[in-house]
Amino acid sequence: PTLGALTSVIPRDTLAHRLSVLAAGCEVVNAPGALESIEIPALCVVSSDDLLIPSADEGPRLRRAMRRCRVETLEGASHAALQKDECDLIEVMERNGFKPRVNDDPPPLSNDDAFMPPSRAELESAFESIEPLRKITSPVFFSTKANGAVVQGIDAVPLGTKGAPVLLVGNHQTLAPDLGFLVQEFIRERGTLIRGLAHPVVAGGGSRAATAAAKAKEKEETDTQTQKEKDEEKKNDDGSFPFALPDLREIVERDWSDGRRSDAAGAGAGGAGGPGGMGMFTTFGAVPVSGINFYKLLDAGETVLLFPGGVREAFKRKNEEYKLFWPSKPEFVRMAVRHGAIIVPFAAVGAEDGVDIVADADDIANLPFGLGRAAIERSRDVPSARAVDTRVTEDGIGEETFVQPLVVPKTPQRYYFKFGTPISTAGLKERGFGDDEAKVQEMYDGIKADVEDGVDWLLRRRGEDPFKDTAYRVLYETASGKPAGTFYADENVKTTA
Repeated sequence: PTLGALTSVIPRDTLAHRLSVLAAGCEVVNAPGALESIEIPALCVVSSDDLLIPSADEGPRLRRAMRRCRVETLEGASHAALQKDECDLIEVMERNGFKPRVNDDPPPLSNDDAFMPPSRAELESAFESIEPLRKITSPVFFSTKANGAVVQGIDAVPLGTKGAPVLLVGNHQTLAPDLGFLVQEFIRERGTLIRGLAHPVVAGGGSRAATAAAKAKEKEETDTQTQKEKDEEKKNDDGSFPFALPDLREIVERDWSDGRRSDAAGAGAGGAGGPGGMGMFTTFGAVPVSGINFYKLLDAGETVLLFPGGVREAFKRKNEEYKLFWPSKPEFVRMAVRHGAIIVPFAAVGAEDGVDIVADADDIANLPFGLGRAAIERSRDVPSARAVDTRVTEDGIGEETFVQPLVVPKTPQRYYFKFGTPISTAGLKERGFGDDEAKVQEMYDGIKADVEDGVDWLLRRRGEDPFKDTAYRVLYETASGKPAGTFYADENVKTTA
């Protein structure tokens, strides 16, 4: 309806007063920085068919502006949605985590008082998005007790508490499509949200800085680029190229995640979006990697997830399946010891068998006509996750370029995860462990070896899985309506179909 039509149901003076109040409120909340400064949690309930005010558009705007804002859209509802019997505001509040807690509520997903965990609605949406991939990959989890016994499931993995945080340290698979299942398993089976340390760009912390740097660089190179384009046009006009050149720049710059890139990303790695990938992981509490953020997560008693291989490990080159690219220098041991954390090495396999890399960072760097050089230069504008990357300065590994490999899918394989024996650091700080370079290095090397051993164990043992064949496994699970089994964790027990 038009505002004029409202005068038939609302007295003119009353309508004028209400509009003046609305205008005054808009002036306050839309002042520069006003919405962005709001730190308290907010729930915005909007109607999809509100014909009086554009609430369906306003909800997403508020969510973008307010860091702790959640939006619930009432599909098919009109302007006066709360007057309808089918709208239960208490249910809406509960779904979004705004209903006051009572004694019989399950424990919160996070120990961090400053963090707002995902709501039930967000969990349902995220789990729904990864369900198709889960049905194909049927993830299997193993964990190791303190006595070394391997069991199926994650019950043997300790969880972080105040004064005794847990640090999960493992290997990245190419593009990290398995990451969502890792998060999901701990939420479903242990009622805990694992918190990750993310690359600053895809975690949002460095995106604006990267954009500003890119714009400055673009301005600086405008004249040179313009001249180059004119030279290319002249070559074409002179017949040097008897055919139209493909737009390789578009190929290099394209977002190959099909627009599914998240606003935040997986720990220590860049941006694969999509089901099961970093989008889900970082929506659920990942923070930009830094010493202070690492400290805060451990100090809060969280279960923290770390991938020391970072972008280099997530954006592998050809023929690098299941290789680790960790720095030789220990980067996390001292911080873990400082907080008395329990370190749990873990391994993951399966995802890297489901893709073929057709062009990696090296191939893209070698693209002709200056396109490869431009791609690498753009990647250098991206803020680094490390102030000094010792893999480059000391280990002789090439620089960590933020260039995602181009892949083609193969038949998806089953995903397997194995958590190793927990390593307690309680009391080591008081004994001066962190000051002993040799002992710190020994612990770091041992953790890395545990991850590599876990990868080897999974690659070897999965051959015993009676449901390793994807087509057979999917058919079985569809027909039976239950998860397919796998090999026995105990190697002394023979697995049979």
